[in-house]
Amino acid sequence: MVPPQSSAAAVLSGPDGPSVDEKGILGEAAFTVTVYAASSSHVHKEHFDAAFRLGKLIAESGWRQVNGGGLTGLMGAATEGGIAAGGVVDAVILEMFLNTNMSTKLRNVEVAADMPTRKQGLFDAADAIVTLPG
Repeated sequence: MVPPQSSAAAVLSGPDGPSVDEKGILGEAAFTVTVYAASSSHVHKEHFDAAFRLGKLIAESGWRQVNGGGLTGLMGAATEGGIAAGGVVDAVILEMFLNTNMSTKLRNVEVAADMPTRKQGLFDAADAIVTLPG
């Protein structure tokens, strides 16, 4: 699947710091599971454990995970699980969270100007979608 062509999106990637590519990068060939999940930490511990296990299982299956890029909450737990299992995690994050609540372990980040663009980018990147609480 190919993400929408939008001037509202920029892509950050690379070991030498951010680079910008308005075409987007989230439409790569790997089977992609989008995980919609809460960024809030006010969730039952069982949900954190399940999100971590989900991220781990996605990675162990050789699939790519895409989520909202949050550092905390169930999004963060799913990212941590994926990274712990050696997986690839990419994100579509709101611009307002870039410096406040973004995981630093993401491979690539597409920046969205608003929530509808973010949700559409997550949807368009997906071969499968999992929705967790939040």
